[in-house]
Amino acid sequence: MATALLALDAKIKTVDTSGGRVIPIDKFYTTFGNALQPDEVITAIQVPKVAPRVKQRFLKFRPRKTIDFAIVSVAAVITLSDDIVSDARIVLGGVSPEPYRAVEAEEVLVGKPITQSVVEKAAKASVNNAMPLSKNGYKVSIVETMVKRALLE
Repeated sequence: MATALLALDAKIKTVDTSGGRVIPIDKFYTTFGNALQPDEVITAIQVPKVAPRVKQRFLKFRPRKTIDFAIVSVAAVITLSDDIVSDARIVLGGVSPEPYRAVEAEEVLVGKPITQSVVEKAAKASVNNAMPLSKNGYKVSIVETMVKRALLE
């Protein structure tokens, strides 16, 4: 859920003994968990209304089709204006301690149409900064494939 909520630019509404607050989702997840205070409880998740001409996709790769946790997940929210990408948000899950926004891939897409070659470049850009550990380097090629699928399907 975290990858999709970040791609959609959601906000987390909380309550505590002093009232409450609204936390932008990109500030909610941290390397060590989340930004909740000890006395805080989540009361709502606010997801902005998606405008027309927005393409949304969430994909997850897992070993079996049951309830397995995702090895890699990709959430993409692409806004089109006359078939040109005017805004892009690509978020990866299962590749870092928190949802990872693939900003370089987003930059490749903005101002261009969704074509096979542009998608290939975006998929490569999504792993430009990848620093896999010794036992999870296989995720890099999965991420590239999943980003392509999310953008082309």
